[in-house]
Amino acid sequence: MDINEIKAMADIAEKAIALCAAEDAVKIEKEDLNSAYEGFKLRNGIEQIARDDPRWEEMLKSADGEYASYQKARRKAYDAKRRLKRAVEKYGRS
Repeated sequence: MDINEIKAMADIAEKAIALCAAEDAVKIEKEDLNSAYEGFKLRNGIEQIARDDPRWEEMLKSADGEYASYQKARRKAYDAKRRLKRAVEKYGRS
């Protein structure tokens, strides 16, 4: 095993760790989003909201910030997964 292989393996390990962290962030952001939805329902005395209920849109708007954070975390996880895949493919070609 030469130094380039070791560097490639270290790069893969680094990217795998980054992917795990990104996936953990997605879970946290999704919990925050669901918490925001539940908070809206609790504040408004609602148990459930159907998608065709006018309050559905109101609930979604109340959680815009949490939704944006969730989408950003999902994108970062997707990017991390893609970077890891490329590193593994590069290692396979060497």
